[in-house]
Amino acid sequence: MEIYQLAIMVWEFFSQGGNVLLTAGTLTVGTNKAVGVFTTGTNQNITSTNSMVIGDASYGFVIKGAGHNLTTNNGTVTLGNDSVFAYSDKSGTMTNRTQLVSTGSRNYGLYSAGNIKKFS
Repeated sequence: MEIYQLAIMVWEFFSQGGNVLLTAGTLTVGTNKAVGVFTTGTNQNITSTNSMVIGDASYGFVIKGAGHNLTTNNGTVTLGNDSVFAYSDKSGTMTNRTQLVSTGSRNYGLYSAGNIKKFS
């Protein structure tokens, strides 16, 4: 997984601090290392209950800030090929209530250096 090739990534939402709240509409993430939500702040609360579609070889959430708290309840999200729903290489907590369905191969639902709580 090459998350450090940020120069070629395109993201829909970017936050360096504060809380992120996604509650309405559909977030459609493209293909080829696109990112739906990219955060870098410390101790951020990220909450998502909106609909989400993640394209091949892309990411729903990339969290690069330590101490984060990601809470997801997006209904059902389908992963195609080489997709990741939520990724973080920093300490923090992911609480997932989203049902993840894989139609392709080489997918990661939740990838974290911190804690993961899965309720779906």
